[in-house]
Amino acid sequence: MLTRIVILLLSCGALYPTEATRLRAFPTERDVLPARKAHELLQFARTDFELIRHDRQPRYAKFHHMLYDGGTTVYQGRGYTITRTHRIAGFRHRTAYYETGLGITLTQPITQRDLWYSEDGPRR
Repeated sequence: MLTRIVILLLSCGALYPTEATRLRAFPTERDVLPARKAHELLQFARTDFELIRHDRQPRYAKFHHMLYDGGTTVYQGRGYTITRTHRIAGFRHRTAYYETGLGITLTQPITQRDLWYSEDGPRR
């Protein structure tokens, strides 16, 4: 039981980072460090984000963990974490309602400070 609680608490930190700067649009070349490697990793992050958005497996990121909240899945890449949110929001008349969304957090070695971009709300 204790193991599940610890995993859930660690996972919630990945869902909503408190020290990250939230962006209005997907990060661009201006938001990353000037190193060539950072630009390459940003392209990897963008590719994986688009693949997950279209219900496909990411190419560069690996499955990290899944939460027991309705199906939230977290993928970890080098310098980024992609979170596909799918949690039960409530029940009404024997029907379950879900909150869905897709978010990405960029960290070092892509950026100097943590950046967070999210597409909240229903996707279907």
